[in-house]
Amino acid sequence: MTQPTAPTAKVSLQMSRLTNDFLTEITTDDFEQPRLSLYQSTHRRHPENQQDPIRFRGLVNHLKQLLLKNHPPAQVSALLEPFEVLARDTEFWNHTLDGLAVFAAPGWFRVIGLRRTVQELTVVADSFHTKPLRRILQTADRYQVLGLNLHEIKLYEGEIVGHIIEGSGNLRLGTIDNPQSDDLLDDLGERVLENGGKVFVVPAVQMPTDTGAAATCRY
Repeated sequence: MTQPTAPTAKVSLQMSRLTNDFLTEITTDDFEQPRLSLYQSTHRRHPENQQDPIRFRGLVNHLKQLLLKNHPPAQVSALLEPFEVLARDTEFWNHTLDGLAVFAAPGWFRVIGLRRTVQELTVVADSFHTKPLRRILQTADRYQVLGLNLHEIKLYEGEIVGHIIEGSGNLRLGTIDNPQSDDLLDDLGERVLENGGKVFVVPAVQMPTDTGAAATCRY
């Protein structure tokens, strides 16, 4: 596989596997800013995969436009150089999975192959956009969400993906392979905090079982 020309050991064009350890790594403050996130669905077979590098270049161009709003052209070129090398790597695009997540920061670049389709997205921010990764990793565990208020108690169990219906606040469950489905654990927590409630997260080492769990409580 073609190697990037930037002389830094932290830049890698090798496709890595999505793990909880990787998610933990990119949510730390160990990276310089800006932090770039790119998501794209890809195809495993010819001829569908012929469009993948073309769409990737379009997403990279969108990243460029976002960066140029706040950063000098020289810095933008350096940040996007690994993306450009990846776009030209024919061997890489012949061996993709169902989706792709690419993350970059000054002197750092990672490519993650995904076994799920994702909604196309480009983000330039002070932190990496990890919500789609969290949703995908839910397939590895079962979750329980306990919702409490003055009138009722609800327990949700399973792969918690879908969306919250505006107005009623009811949950509409979706499927993990639908890019429109969202991470309801995150959304429920955000909704509780917005309404003056409290969210308690129990560390895995303190859980009485081997499965993931979360409790959402509203007072």
